[in-house]
Amino acid sequence: MSINKKVILTELGIVIVAQNHNPTILNPDFLKRNKIVPENWELACPPICLPPVARVSFTKGVNIFSQPERIIFDAPVKSQAARWRVGAVLSGVGPPVHLADR
Repeated sequence: MSINKKVILTELGIVIVAQNHNPTILNPDFLKRNKIVPENWELACPPICLPPVARVSFTKGVNIFSQPERIIFDAPVKSQAARWRVGAVLSGVGPPVHLADR
């Protein structure tokens, strides 16, 4: 007997492993100046920037966490079109997703 289940992507998280990464450079100005996020994105809450950990959260739902050994990007996938696009990227048949496209 086979069970068919539909998987619905609701959140996307990407973890980048790094050695000796400095979490204190993660701040809204750095992210905007380097075009990692658009200039007009607003903070959802005050950023946390300490030597062991940093967090920046935007009202668009994108959260970026940094620790000495990893950086984590986390965002909800709200629309069906975005789910299809992320699915295409993950399967290797679509163009990369840029945070500014959200």
